[in-house]
Amino acid sequence: MGDVAGYVWYYANIGTLTEPSYAEGVQLLLESGKPLYAGTDPDAPVTDFTVLQGNRAVPACADFSGDGNRDLVIGDATGGLTYFENSGTNAEPRFAPGRELARLSGRIHVATTDLNGDAVPDLVVSQVGAGAGNQLLLVETQRVGGRPTWTFPGKPIPLAWIPYPQPSVSDANGDGDEDVVIGSSYGTVYLAERSFVDHGVAEATIVGAERR
Repeated sequence: MGDVAGYVWYYANIGTLTEPSYAEGVQLLLESGKPLYAGTDPDAPVTDFTVLQGNRAVPACADFSGDGNRDLVIGDATGGLTYFENSGTNAEPRFAPGRELARLSGRIHVATTDLNGDAVPDLVVSQVGAGAGNQLLLVETQRVGGRPTWTFPGKPIPLAWIPYPQPSVSDANGDGDEDVVIGSSYGTVYLAERSFVDHGVAEATIVGAERR
């Protein structure tokens, strides 16, 4: 999980899947041994409201590079989306310096699922404001020479009615495919069923009108 400063913490399940129990959190580190963080320098002087509200890191974890080790893509409250490749192992992860994937607007939340059925994890990203409105971005992952690449903005899905959308992925309705469950800043949770995520809503055509 991410924290408000932008650091990321790992909690190992030392129990079982049916009876989980978690070890004390461990802060994830870069190859250099310094703490991994997303966003602006957590020690930077507070000069404006963006810095004051913190980085609010939101990590998505998957093997994006295809080497068997789980990597991170992290959204933050400054509009950043950053990729950290795991150059260590799953048991003892260490991460390469971050590679910025996109500079978006507002607070960025990210989740991961296989959108196109190619067995490569893709990104479900939410952004807010700056003229774009609230929206999801469905961004497919391509591997070029073992290096994951992403092209933004991907496929946008407008979510103007959801304040600060926060996506996660789950087969919420039990029909065998993964849906997008969207939290919001005002306590309401929304379900984007997979058919809506893949195809949207058909555009209506006016076939006639009459005055009463």
